[in-house]
Amino acid sequence: MNGLQTLKVEYDTFSDEWYKKVEEIVLGNYKFNEEQKKFIHYSESAVIEAGPGSGKTTALAAKVALLLKKIEEEGSLTGVCVITHTNAAVDEILKVLKKLGYKDIPHPHFIGTIHEFFNKYGMYPFLKGANKKLVDIHFAEEKILKKRFRNELAKNHQWLRSKESSFIRNSNNLLNRLINSHLYFDEDGELNAETYQSGAFEKYKNDYLISKKESWENGVFHVNDTFCLSQNYFNFDSVRRRLQVRFKYLLMDEYQDASPLALQLLKKIFLVDENIFQMIGDSNQHIAYSNPEASTKGFKTYYLNQTNRFGDNIASILNKVFQNNLKPTDPRKSLQPILLLYKKPEKLSNCFESIVNQKDILMANEHTAMLVAARSHAQILGRKINKTNHQKLNSTFQKAKNEIYRFLAERTKIHIQSIKRELQREYASNNLKINKALIEYYRGAADYRLIRDSINLFFKVFGLNSRINKSNRLFRKLEELREVEYINSTKICREYSLKTIHDLKGQTLKANMVYLHKNSREEYSFLESYTDLQDPPVYYNEINKRVVFVAMSRATTFLSVALHVDTYDNLTEETKIKLKEDFIVQRDSDILKEYTSKSI
Repeated sequence: MNGLQTLKVEYDTFSDEWYKKVEEIVLGNYKFNEEQKKFIHYSESAVIEAGPGSGKTTALAAKVALLLKKIEEEGSLTGVCVITHTNAAVDEILKVLKKLGYKDIPHPHFIGTIHEFFNKYGMYPFLKGANKKLVDIHFAEEKILKKRFRNELAKNHQWLRSKESSFIRNSNNLLNRLINSHLYFDEDGELNAETYQSGAFEKYKNDYLISKKESWENGVFHVNDTFCLSQNYFNFDSVRRRLQVRFKYLLMDEYQDASPLALQLLKKIFLVDENIFQMIGDSNQHIAYSNPEASTKGFKTYYLNQTNRFGDNIASILNKVFQNNLKPTDPRKSLQPILLLYKKPEKLSNCFESIVNQKDILMANEHTAMLVAARSHAQILGRKINKTNHQKLNSTFQKAKNEIYRFLAERTKIHIQSIKRELQREYASNNLKINKALIEYYRGAADYRLIRDSINLFFKVFGLNSRINKSNRLFRKLEELREVEYINSTKICREYSLKTIHDLKGQTLKANMVYLHKNSREEYSFLESYTDLQDPPVYYNEINKRVVFVAMSRATTFLSVALHVDTYDNLTEETKIKLKEDFIVQRDSDILKEYTSKSI
């Protein structure tokens, strides 16, 4: 492993004056660490493997700023090309440049996403020359394309028209596979496609390619078509040479997310002696199931191992997964992680809330505690949590309804059972109004006035000269039920707690819980670091391990991993000892006892 700390780099690529000025603009009173400084000054083609929290995008922004300033002072006509995979990374770089006085990116430089680069320098000029009749270029949403291709393919495959749920599910999976397949022109110049996802594909591929070409002729494209349509254009020596002369430097962020064809074309253009092509990213954070692992053949590889995100308690766990040799700047930054042994997944949100409160971790909105699951399990877990919360709402609703029945019985001097029958039969419309008002109240979407008005209307229809207002004890009881039975138990889960790992890639959280579904590939990936006695599940691959790695690496202060209690109990004592070296092991039943007592 070639760490940048062992690489000899002369700090003379940029003047010391400008380096310090940019460093101050980017970091304020802080300094780049030795690894970041070497990356900024390093001026040869290479892959820079930057681990989680290494500050790669910040260092990249500084490097871009210094290159632009160097080229400007030298009066050179060469350019810097910066390719990212997100607009957020583009914005971070532009923010630094604005502080240096760059309002716009001057010619001949380019800073943008990978799709913007291929559109501008590949797809658009290719289409302009290849199809003179093409009036407009429209990138359609996937749902529009899915509908279009479903109709076209159904002409030869009638089952795609079926309205049965199982057929709809299978057809959606097929269309996702086709639309997100990798298009390319083969050696004979024919349009072809391949997929890295399992499932039916070859049988439908030719029909799909015919429909795809018809779609192109009508000016309708998918965002990823840009790579395929750039391929023929970049095959011209003159086109490649123009780009090589214009951009001496190509810096690509998050290289691991690049499509194989895009990376192949960029290497063909820029991985030459006259150019400097640096790919920055982390192969361990490649979690796109539709993409193969990015090829780094032809590059030297160096590593940014120092992390500012978390301390030793989390780094030691991550280093077991991929032997990353991550080195925290502040070893004491993180709390001891917890391995939560769960029996019922739907109770995890309550457990996590209790743990976070116990640890006294203060949460800002942008660093909210989250329950994180692999994409394939998020919906299952979400349904279970929502079902539990719905049951809680139903239980609370019935208790509140009983309180209203008691109140009405007292006011009308009628037995409570008789009041129930009257409301359900003779005064059904009033009963419905009260029910709706209660539901809105416990959902937090309305206040007590709807309930008050519904009850007062019933009194009027019933012939009672009676009214209630906010000070009535009934509303105090309803509020107590709302606080104890509903709000406390669901405040973590209601809006934002459950996210997939793909949702959170690139984000950091103060605290998070990683949910491992029982007997899943992700569960195996986690335990593989602690035991070699288990057989891998069906369809297991390296991406499953990366998904767990990315999920655990989001936390800055506190990490919790949720493992099923049956799985843990079946582990060997030796494996349990290894887990206890990294985690505090707690059972959900113990945490829930404390949670329940505090709620009451």
